[in-house]
Amino acid sequence: MMSHQRELERTGADYIHTMLGDFGREDLVPEGTSVLDAALDANALFNVRDFPRTLPDGTIPKMESGKYKGQPVKRSTYYVTADGEQKLLADSVSPQFPLSNYQQLVDMADAMFPNSCTGFRAFDEAPVGHRILFTQEVSNPVDLGDGDTLVPNLMWISSLDTSWSEQAHGGTHRFFCANQISYGTVPILKVKRTTNHDQILATKALVLAESMGHFEEFVTTATSLKRIPVSNAECWKILKAVLPEPDEDASGQAKAKRERQVAGIRHYWHEEDDGPSGGTAWALFNAFQSFEYHKGSGAAGVTTDDQKAEVAMGDAPITDRALSALLELV
Repeated sequence: MMSHQRELERTGADYIHTMLGDFGREDLVPEGTSVLDAALDANALFNVRDFPRTLPDGTIPKMESGKYKGQPVKRSTYYVTADGEQKLLADSVSPQFPLSNYQQLVDMADAMFPNSCTGFRAFDEAPVGHRILFTQEVSNPVDLGDGDTLVPNLMWISSLDTSWSEQAHGGTHRFFCANQISYGTVPILKVKRTTNHDQILATKALVLAESMGHFEEFVTTATSLKRIPVSNAECWKILKAVLPEPDEDASGQAKAKRERQVAGIRHYWHEEDDGPSGGTAWALFNAFQSFEYHKGSGAAGVTTDDQKAEVAMGDAPITDRALSALLELV
């Protein structure tokens, strides 16, 4: 597999764009690194602790029946940093919420694709209790021609604060524009943290094999688009079809949003001229995708981690409409 270090040498990039913004050099890991080693280096495998939630009078409500009889009705979870600081994870969780950490997920990812981690980030800034993101390169790169190279990978997210379920999304990293291209909005794996979490996670691990099937389909589509020439006039025609002009009585905000989108996509379209697939339907697809990935489809662009995650995990309506229009040319 081509390493991300060689990718940096090839592109001169100081970072790799990911589903939650950017992996800086401090988030990248050496070639051949396991997810376990990356997680340990990021201090992400801490123990999860808890304490019962109390009422104003100091009493602790407890379950009166069932499997969790006698246990607190609500608990708060936290962890202790290497400096001894206590950090809240989840303010209020039910008795069945597990106190397991990320170990099961890390072990499973390593078992599926050993020594393939390319980046790891632990998020612990307020108000987020704790989230992690890591990526794995899961197969050899595919060259579409002229050095336009795609690499199949997995993007994983998980949290210990109930904000995210554990998810794995199949995606493709394109060297030329440092983009992360999702195969769609449906995750390959999505698991809620419940008492049978470990069993569910292990069972659904087999679903990860679908990632390569999606990648092969995507390569076929990309290869077809790369063969189709597209002129600037045709680009403008498709752009207007994907982003029609607002009605005359539309708000100023709506008109400004569309202008921003059009200008951004045209910018990325002209950037593709210097790349390995300039003047093709594949280049135009990547112009749409680059804009939505880096800038977002909203009036204000991508501003939060959650918005960035949604775009990278396939919530990209402009790109979806563009792909549909371009496939009509095939």
